[in-house]
Amino acid sequence: MRRVTGRTLQEMYEERVRAPYGLDFFLGLPEEHEPRFHSVQQMDPPPEQQAVFDAFPSGPHT
Repeated sequence: MRRVTGRTLQEMYEERVRAPYGLDFFLGLPEEHEPRFHSVQQMDPPPEQQAVFDAFPSGPHT
């Protein structure tokens, strides 16, 4: 992208996608939005849901 346009992917995304459509999604979180960030935490499913997960294998070849 930079070789062709001289601009970064983040700059192009901001100008052509995020800003015009009012999206609240960033490529590289701006510093002013850092207080809104929270790490994803693993959830342990209840036993009945875990049984369903175990019954149907998942993966790249299923």
